[in-house]
Amino acid sequence: SPAWFIIFNNSRRFVFLSVTGYLLYRMIRANEKKLIESERHSRIRDDENRKLGNIITKVNNLIIITDKNNYISWVNKAFEDFTGYTFDEVAGYTPATFFIDGESGIDELSVILGHKKVREAFSTEVNCRKKNGEKFCVHSEYTPLFDDSNVFTGYIGVYNDITGLKQKQIEAGRQIEKLKEVAWLSSHEVRRPLANIIGLT
Repeated sequence: SPAWFIIFNNSRRFVFLSVTGYLLYRMIRANEKKLIESERHSRIRDDENRKLGNIITKVNNLIIITDKNNYISWVNKAFEDFTGYTFDEVAGYTPATFFIDGESGIDELSVILGHKKVREAFSTEVNCRKKNGEKFCVHSEYTPLFDDSNVFTGYIGVYNDITGLKQKQIEAGRQIEKLKEVAWLSSHEVRRPLANIIGLT
């Protein structure tokens, strides 16, 4: 009868709406959970980045971050204080433009760029200059940077000033050469009288 048909249709409609509503509710809840989890992860990541930024800013080592094209995208305060260059002066340039001293030579720079081209971690010594022209030497540690999708984003370079150590090595080398000269002269001074005594001269 028509009445039963109407009741049956209304029941089907009610079941459909109930099931659809329940499924929508579950989807909304699942999305809410994902959103809450994503926000939590984002807060944790932001906190970690803030802490890391504070640490990097306060360390004494000079730090340069370059992008994937080797252009400077960030430097720490120690870099600015030590070299005399501000971030605004160096941003968008390669480190070699102003930081690397001409005495480093093309071969040394080629080695650095070669390592960077294959995106591997490496270390080396580099002769540098400050804004005022003063020269200094650093031990450099370079580490490639990748994002969460493992896409290469650039390099972080950590530079430790070893100018004093290098000067001591040079001075030690000079002292060794002087000692060699003294030893050579002394050996000849001793040999001459001995040679006279045994009649060799």
